[in-house]
Amino acid sequence: MATQFAFITYGGEDKQTSTDRYQVRSHCMKGRNKREGSRRSNREARQATKKVVSTNIDTSPVPIMKGGFSSALYTATSRAENAAISTKLPQRVKQKPKSPREGLWARLPQAPQGFVFGAAVDEFANAVGQTPESLMRQFMAFNRITEASYPLVEVVVDFNDDVGLGSIWSSFDKSFLHTILFVNSAVNDRAQNLPLAKSSQFHLGRTLTLLNTKLATGTSHLDDMTIYTVMLLAVVSSISGDYNASNAHMAGLQQLVEMRNNHGYLWVNPVTQFKLECLDLMWCLTAGGAPLFLKTPGSCDPVFTCPSPSVDDELSVALSNAFMDPRLIVVFQELQRLTRLINVHTDSNMRLNASEFQPVLSSIQTRLLHLKDLLVGMPGEWLCLGMLAFLATMFRVPGRQVAYEHLADCLRRACSSLVASASIPQSMSAPMSTNSGLRPVLRWLVIVCGATVFGTGERWIRELWDGIAEPDWFWPETRTELKRVMWIGCIHNEKGRRIFAALNLRR
Repeated sequence: MATQFAFITYGGEDKQTSTDRYQVRSHCMKGRNKREGSRRSNREARQATKKVVSTNIDTSPVPIMKGGFSSALYTATSRAENAAISTKLPQRVKQKPKSPREGLWARLPQAPQGFVFGAAVDEFANAVGQTPESLMRQFMAFNRITEASYPLVEVVVDFNDDVGLGSIWSSFDKSFLHTILFVNSAVNDRAQNLPLAKSSQFHLGRTLTLLNTKLATGTSHLDDMTIYTVMLLAVVSSISGDYNASNAHMAGLQQLVEMRNNHGYLWVNPVTQFKLECLDLMWCLTAGGAPLFLKTPGSCDPVFTCPSPSVDDELSVALSNAFMDPRLIVVFQELQRLTRLINVHTDSNMRLNASEFQPVLSSIQTRLLHLKDLLVGMPGEWLCLGMLAFLATMFRVPGRQVAYEHLADCLRRACSSLVASASIPQSMSAPMSTNSGLRPVLRWLVIVCGATVFGTGERWIRELWDGIAEPDWFWPETRTELKRVMWIGCIHNEKGRRIFAALNLRR
């Protein structure tokens, strides 16, 4: 609630009247005698909640342009300064969702699973300067961020994750609760292209302090909330470009998982495995780090043992004729099969079982990261990097595109020769990248890299597209061809269409 001012008439000579003094006292004492938990307080809280829901108002704190990301613990002085930050800032009206894909943000809020108002909630809310109701809305906003970040978890794949985050309310882990508030604020800052606000820094500092205290007990690795907390810190530091912090968080995360029987823990927690491997892939593609959870494959044998009639053999033959590594062609075929399996279930309004999805995805990601370093300067390097860019779309951060700096540098180097060869007429003895069988894959590469890494601002992207684009094709024909290569409609259609339109607008 914004500060309200009361004005009285004062001539400068006479004393204030009793009416004026009464008005001053009333204004100063407003809210001072209000007792939490009274019928009037509860009634006002319910009315405020109804008003927020009915008008769709976002009450999350407005960022303050100051500060930067750091993994170091804050001093007592800075913590005291941040603790004094008021959360009672002007409210902002949410923007109307622009498309059905943003429906996750348009739904009416629901209380998080397991959330119960009580003394613990009231105490924590008071400590962070919020009401229990506004705190609940923060947790609902975090649920929406999580849903939007992992679209396959919510829409396509059935991980049978009945517990979810509902268990945090019984333990009421304050380090994780501060992490939730930190993530909300940091995502908001990033969406507006601002440095971390003071509120973000405050919750980060409290998270690190409480987390270190928790880790000192020696048994914190047994608590799933500890892994979730460090995972979220690693995500935010990676997308913020603070690679020193993300390196420390990733190393700590690896130790926690190893103390939980390593992959034995992940096998019985498939949704955690999926999110950890998404984080591992993002870490490798942003900072160029070595994978910690996607270990070197013990075998390059296909995961799918039965042949599939849906696999396009013509594309595989074209890849083989271009002298690409047979191991890369096998991974290409398996990623084709996985995406088509996802599309079949999505089109049928069914969810894919995690046991059919997670082992295949994990194997594909592991082999591609292994081949990435082996194929430097070799035929097919661009295809390997393109498939990694494709896989990166399974994790996204609301607000702004993740800057995959390492992947971008690798793609620029690997695709430099494609631009020159794409301009050679197909009737001539052109290099391998211009044969007609590979052109669908090259068009797919441009759309995927534009949607995931570059946009359409890079010169080589535009030049390559100009050399391989079908002049008479519109988006429906292009989307059909993208599906022929590999494409997940529920994730890629909207952004792919925008990239296609932008590329053709520049021609």
